[in-house]
Amino acid sequence: MNDTFNLQRFGFLFKKTIMERPLQLLGIMALSLIATLTIFSISVYLNHWKDAHVLSFAWGYVGGGIILSSVIFSYFNTNAGGAAYLTLPASSFEKWFCGVLISGVLFTVVFLLFFRLMDTMAIAIYHNNLDKTTADYKHLYNSANIFPFDDRQVQFDYYVFLNFAGASLLGSLYFNKANFIKTAMVIIALFAFMMGVNWLIARMFFSNVNSAFPYLSVGLQIGNEYRNINVSPEAEKRFTACLKYVVPVILWLTAYIRLREKEI
Repeated sequence: MNDTFNLQRFGFLFKKTIMERPLQLLGIMALSLIATLTIFSISVYLNHWKDAHVLSFAWGYVGGGIILSSVIFSYFNTNAGGAAYLTLPASSFEKWFCGVLISGVLFTVVFLLFFRLMDTMAIAIYHNNLDKTTADYKHLYNSANIFPFDDRQVQFDYYVFLNFAGASLLGSLYFNKANFIKTAMVIIALFAFMMGVNWLIARMFFSNVNSAFPYLSVGLQIGNEYRNINVSPEAEKRFTACLKYVVPVILWLTAYIRLREKEI
């Protein structure tokens, strides 16, 4: 369409997308929250607060986000559904932005709000049930704290989410059937290819290569000792910055390009 973005038209599209498939979209969100609560509750029951925070956040947020991204454009599972979706009175940008808003922004906001509420209530209950007369009261009290969303592990989860949810969204536009499985296979194959190439390059310079991680390090076996050769800190920073920012942008924008190609 000539008009790239119209707020009223986008509002209708967003509402239609949610109301047309509430069981699928909202159901995946709900299942992600239930899985988060389950993992959190089991870990707290075992008195492992750190594991409760780290595991429940990672599996609920990253896992749920990837699955949601893989179904946001499931219209293309059938030719009729795909054709009907492409003829909707909305621009390709609006359709793409609607998918990004639901799978990327809305899901993140809902998850973070739920996680904070769950965490706050659980810690409050735990603190209130502690016996203040015991010798280890202070230690037990300090063992449970609110999980900060700027924690290093959480930041890592954000980057993993952006990369794999973006790949999942893109894969749903390239593979009409079983896109989640096919996308996962492509990612595994790509990673295996990178590992193999890195190994071969390392073998060109060293005959005693024990391991090789793409673009970051090479492990050497020298007699009974194991030595690791790492890239410079500057090169490592550039590589990690690329994974954090450049790759996600490429994946999410390529999904928009692919959606436009389908409309041509």
